[in-house]
Amino acid sequence: MSIHTIQRETQVEITVERSRFVALSFRISSASDGKSKLKETQMRFPGATHYCYAWCLREGREEFSSDGGEPPGNAGKPILWALRRFRVTNTMVVVVRYFGGKKLGIRGLIEAYGEAARMVLEKSGLIEYRRAYLFLVAMSLPHRNWFINRLLAITGKQTELVFGEDETATFRVLENEKEQVEAFLRQMQREGKILKFEFREG
Repeated sequence: MSIHTIQRETQVEITVERSRFVALSFRISSASDGKSKLKETQMRFPGATHYCYAWCLREGREEFSSDGGEPPGNAGKPILWALRRFRVTNTMVVVVRYFGGKKLGIRGLIEAYGEAARMVLEKSGLIEYRRAYLFLVAMSLPHRNWFINRLLAITGKQTELVFGEDETATFRVLENEKEQVEAFLRQMQREGKILKFEFREG
């Protein structure tokens, strides 16, 4: 069966026994990305009672969930189960709860968090996941245009590059392009046209 990722980041909201549950979906490529998205969510929704979340990375080989102060296993796990049911990777769901004054009990919590996660994943839409690698390259300014043209020749398509102020370039390539791009960068490094490079799955 195919592995998917979400097509777009979005949010939904449901109310259960006067408690508001706001579910948000995110595309992430690492645990660090997930922690950043959690901080952003906490800033967007200040004063919430709980911030519960889960993510799946690396085609299910890396998973994590947090109950965010809810009873253990009643919030993060239902979110993670939803991610598994949708067979998504590199995806995170955060469910923000504003307590409405009435306790929901174990079953009520599991159903509320699971339903919120299910709804936001449905709204996000799914696309087939294709493994990609994120490259970070430090280069000298005179070789920038030459580098762009060579990368185009290797991949056969226009690759989106993001240049930083410190003359670093960040770009993604698909798994079937990785070996050739890596060999190209090693050759450039030997020739002194780039200073260094690194990459990771993402």
